[in-house]
Amino acid sequence: MFLPPDLPPGDAPQRPAYVLVQAAASVEDQLVARAEADGWSASQANWIGKLGVARTPGASATSKADVDAAYTAGRQALTVAYFDNALASGKSRQVAFLTVIDLEKQVMTRAHLAPPDYSDEALQKACDAVELANRKGLSSNEQIEAGFEVLRLLAAKPR
Repeated sequence: MFLPPDLPPGDAPQRPAYVLVQAAASVEDQLVARAEADGWSASQANWIGKLGVARTPGASATSKADVDAAYTAGRQALTVAYFDNALASGKSRQVAFLTVIDLEKQVMTRAHLAPPDYSDEALQKACDAVELANRKGLSSNEQIEAGFEVLRLLAAKPR
């Protein structure tokens, strides 16, 4: 530390005490970090951040409930985008749902989790549920959820 020549060493000015306060990361930054930690690719995580913020305007970065809701909204929106993109590309509804299944497996693998090993029969029943939900006029998100509900029910059945 530089001491002016007219001050004896015992009278050296003290360094100011700085208190570092880390500002809460923005909602979008929290969503991106969480998505990456959960196994989404960097690009997917960025989209989850953008979509989550867009679907939950006014979410507070300091509210766990707000951030959780934004994360769920962002994940759902990205998943629906994969599903709808497959349909828009001329793929069947079954292939669109299997695209979402593949996405789930990729995310879980990147998160070092064992992805589910759905049987062909379970996947077919889930795809049938997706088709039925479509015929009922349900949204893409509801169609995807119908398929996953069947997979959850089948996984819960004793063998």
